[in-house]
Amino acid sequence: MYNWDFNILWSYRWLLFEGTLVTIALTASIVVLGLLMGLIAGLAQISRFAFLRWVSWAYIELFRCTPLLVQLLWFYYALPI
Repeated sequence: MYNWDFNILWSYRWLLFEGTLVTIALTASIVVLGLLMGLIAGLAQISRFAFLRWVSWAYIELFRCTPLLVQLLWFYYALPI
């Protein structure tokens, strides 16, 4: 029988707290960025300019028709190159 010793975590509590704050800040900023990008794409869809509608349609279909894992791999490996 193994007993878990969580006392070691107490010495790293500030690192865990900072990591939690960074995670919350990144999550909030990505949500805001996603909302802005979605709003811009949605407004472009109802635009009277055909070019904006086409670009918005292409952007939406590109991200809608590719799996999330493919997008993550592409952004992580191919985009920096």
